[in-house]
Amino acid sequence: MTNCSPRAPRVLSIQSHVVHGYVGNKCATFILQLYGFEVDLINSVQFSNHTAYKVVKGSRLSVDELREIFQGLIDNDLLDYDYILTGYMSAGELLRTVADYIRLIKQKNPKVKYVCDPVIGDGGKLYVDRSCIDAYKNNLLPLADIVTPNDFEFEQLIDSKINYANDTDVIESMKRLHKMGPSQIVMSKTNYSMFRIEFPKIPFYFTGTGDTFSALLLAWIHKQNELNVACEKTISVIYKILLRTSESSGSEKKAEAGMCSNELCLIQSKKDIEDAETLFFAKTTETILFRFWSEMNAFETELGVQPELAKAVDDMGWLLPTDVQSEAIPMILGGGDVLMAAETGSGKTGAFCLPILQVVHETLRDIQEGNMGPKSSRKGVGDVSKAVLLNFHDRTQNMSIDTDGLLCQSRDQKIWGGARSNKGVKGKGKYYFEMTQTEANGIARVGWSTSNALLDLGTDDQGFGYGGTGKKAYAKQFDDYGETFGVNDVIGCLLDLDTMRIRYYKNGKDLGHAFDIRRQLHENVFFAHICIKSCDVRMNFGGSSFKSLPNDCVSIENAPKDCLVDSATRGASTAPLKSRPPNAPLAIILEPSRELAEQTLGQLQKFQVYLENPKLRHLLIIGGVAVGQQTRVLREGIDIIVATPGRLEELIGSGEINLTQMRFFVLDEADGLLAQNYKNLILNLHKQIPNVTADGKRLQMIVCSATLHNFEVKKLADQIMHFPTWVDLKGQDTVPETIHHVVCIVDPKKDTRWRNLRHHIKTDEVHAADELNFNKTLSEAVKLLKGEYCVQAINKFKMDKALIFCRTKIDCDNLEHYFIKLGGGPKVQNHQFSCVCLHADRAPDERKQNLEKFKNNQTRLLICTDVAARGIDVSGLPFVINYTLPDEKENYIHRIGRVGRADRMGLAISLASVVKEKVWYHTCKGKNCRDTRLREQGGCCMWYDEMQYLSDIEEHLGVTVSQVDQKLDIPVDEFDGKVTYGQKRKQQVSASKDHIDTLAPAVQELVQLEKRVQTSYLTLRNNKNLLSAK
Repeated sequence: MTNCSPRAPRVLSIQSHVVHGYVGNKCATFILQLYGFEVDLINSVQFSNHTAYKVVKGSRLSVDELREIFQGLIDNDLLDYDYILTGYMSAGELLRTVADYIRLIKQKNPKVKYVCDPVIGDGGKLYVDRSCIDAYKNNLLPLADIVTPNDFEFEQLIDSKINYANDTDVIESMKRLHKMGPSQIVMSKTNYSMFRIEFPKIPFYFTGTGDTFSALLLAWIHKQNELNVACEKTISVIYKILLRTSESSGSEKKAEAGMCSNELCLIQSKKDIEDAETLFFAKTTETILFRFWSEMNAFETELGVQPELAKAVDDMGWLLPTDVQSEAIPMILGGGDVLMAAETGSGKTGAFCLPILQVVHETLRDIQEGNMGPKSSRKGVGDVSKAVLLNFHDRTQNMSIDTDGLLCQSRDQKIWGGARSNKGVKGKGKYYFEMTQTEANGIARVGWSTSNALLDLGTDDQGFGYGGTGKKAYAKQFDDYGETFGVNDVIGCLLDLDTMRIRYYKNGKDLGHAFDIRRQLHENVFFAHICIKSCDVRMNFGGSSFKSLPNDCVSIENAPKDCLVDSATRGASTAPLKSRPPNAPLAIILEPSRELAEQTLGQLQKFQVYLENPKLRHLLIIGGVAVGQQTRVLREGIDIIVATPGRLEELIGSGEINLTQMRFFVLDEADGLLAQNYKNLILNLHKQIPNVTADGKRLQMIVCSATLHNFEVKKLADQIMHFPTWVDLKGQDTVPETIHHVVCIVDPKKDTRWRNLRHHIKTDEVHAADELNFNKTLSEAVKLLKGEYCVQAINKFKMDKALIFCRTKIDCDNLEHYFIKLGGGPKVQNHQFSCVCLHADRAPDERKQNLEKFKNNQTRLLICTDVAARGIDVSGLPFVINYTLPDEKENYIHRIGRVGRADRMGLAISLASVVKEKVWYHTCKGKNCRDTRLREQGGCCMWYDEMQYLSDIEEHLGVTVSQVDQKLDIPVDEFDGKVTYGQKRKQQVSASKDHIDTLAPAVQELVQLEKRVQTSYLTLRNNKNLLSAK
């Protein structure tokens, strides 16, 4: 018989087989045959379906049956294979027998390639007995050309745990596996080849992906014979298959059927497999990292977060970035100031912690590797070596230079900071540059000097300067010249090498001849020179338009090549930062409370778990901790500080913290910091931080707030931020559908129980020194009734976890004491009124323990003030009680927003009095104040009008808040149906369906009406056309 076509490549595939679904041989056959391979199959098992189903029936191939099959192939001379592919086999003896026949096939044809998929297990679980591991290690791997284990199988094969975040560990592990036989390794976590492929994650579980991967890899190795190209094709095709499977197969229906995975839609993906469009490309990389689709993370692929941080968030279960993270992280990594507003629990902390960790880590690594120094970001300047910039290496230590090499700053008020340009001119010609003073305070001196001149311009006979006081300076001689200059003035500096003279210009005005250059300097190279004290200036060496370029002059950048000379001052680039003081952090994160500070530090520690070489050093600076302990850590060295304002100010004021190296200054919960009157402290700290760091990087400000519509926050941002990007994902305040919020009206005129209460809450004693009248009596009654209503609410809704907001610390204490009277309190655990307190007067350790108790469900109720609870995220919280309505409308949303998260229903109950209540409003500094006079009388009390505050809240939200009486009967929404607070909504779908069914007839009628209108229009238009034609 004559063959009518060339011989197709032949594959022997020894894997499992299922009647239903696509795994093992059934999967491999379809793919390989599509690519033109002849596929011979030996089924290691014959099952009804894959093992993810509840029931699996079938049989396994025995060693004797395998030998019989191979004997038939040998007798008919059918072992002329080009490729061998092996997958799941259930016994070590079977694997050893397969190895014998693979050895025989390779002896017959040494060019045969063997792809071994060592199916051992996954996720820490073995699928086979340990005899299989020994068989792979001793029998199959020595014969394999390509091996495709997952990370668990990799560790089983080398019998060792691997630290995948450590490149050295991965490389050594790869070497061990290579020594066992295979020349190429493709893994689901790492790859010894020096390339990497990134692609998005599909959030479903699929069965058969490993078998599909092996078959595709074999096919494309045959077609391309390059591992990186084969992997590009393999991953691109399998991604399309998984995408089509996720679209085609209903995951909800699968779940209802008791299936825990999706069957691959291979038939539907036939065209995708045949076309094999390359969607993802390999990138050469210095690290040994190759991530499979089940390991990729959108933080890395979409936001540019480095792999170690992406792995950490992956371990935390963060599959996708939140909206605020998607917006803020790229902006911060890009070097911009960011002003963001987002709710607690929105991922805001991660939005600033992740990029800060990355930038700080990269900065420290650059120091180690000697890659520091400014880089020009000017348009058209691709190579810093061709641009004229300020010389990062020819400057005083107190002079900071921006990354573009043109903006410089010195915050020193006593010592002049100086710097020269990185290129100078000599020989002949007229050369010009300009300086613009950008800082109102401070003073500048500008001009020309030789490389031998002191950086304090004009204090020796090698430099010529003109200063803002209207003086020219040379050899410590200061003579009147020109005019004074200051902020926004542009000073031009002209060097005439033909006549050896220097003159200056102010805002384009010629100030006349200034200096004659003495004969001894005529052969020298002259550099542009700037000298400043507590000032910011920007230089222009010709990269942008001049204010006024004198006739016959050129910029330094445009000097002829034979006249332009590079500076010889090129010291070690890392010198400034290698000498970074140990107490000089690169970032400070300021928090309004110790709880938030501890929470933020905890997040930093979780994120940086895989960051190594160097390890980042953090310090938590809060009150209640011995100062000596904190200063000891500072002297040992820190990179990032998380702090509350008081102790931070103390340590900076005493010189224990050095602010000269700061890259980031973060104000978390800025509205809370301002509410605590820390604005002046923030401004003072910001003033002490250089706007440009020693390595030429600009200080980045990140300000987070519950709302960006707060006037004080906007005003602060204008003062301390540099063209910030606003990330306002919160927008106009609204109440989520998952939150039921009501106001329980407290009316002492109608509910007179307060007159006869035998056991009641202790009040705040604002009326203790008063002569009671009608209004004051009602005010005291409100205080008594609120204690009773709070107890009623807890009992009625069987609150097993609730946050109770009180206005003052004394209110918190009084409510806690009342719960103790009722048998609850902090010392009991399972009581209805077991509770703990959180406010500023409690000891730091107690506050920390109380918060942990509440988070860990060791107590049911957390009583707290706004300030203490700000930013604290408690998952799965079903109830909030506002013991008093907040006087700031934004705080209402901030409080009730603690419930109703993750699509779980939450209830917020606010107790509000219809009569005014006299309350404490301390304006004095001292503690234990008992001055019950009103503020206008010089005292520390005020009348609190909750009805007015309720009106403000309703106006702000644009809704009317439902009101209930002391019975606390919550109105039921027909769409929510029966609600269990803390649980996900169950009736939403059916309720919505009922609503749709109700509207259906009307919608159908509208559809018919629309059809008639369109038909009528078309008829009229046709008739008009016919009339026109006639």
